[in-house]
Amino acid sequence: VTPDELVFRRFYFTTTKITLRADHKNIEDAIFPISALQELWEIKYVFCKRIPDFSDMIEGRLTLIQQELAKLQERLR
Repeated sequence: VTPDELVFRRFYFTTTKITLRADHKNIEDAIFPISALQELWEIKYVFCKRIPDFSDMIEGRLTLIQQELAKLQERLR
């Protein structure tokens, strides 16, 4: 908890600041001076369902489909 927001992330302390890092790779770290913290809570359990990242697998399959279509086009010519 800071004066302006409530943030849920993993925390890393140094002597002068705290870095809050999200589990999601596309979210930037939040860095605050330790003096900005008003409260710090420990979360014991998290229940969530995450969607797996299939982007690499889908891209590979699309490439394979494109190659097969190119072969079919060559045969039809």
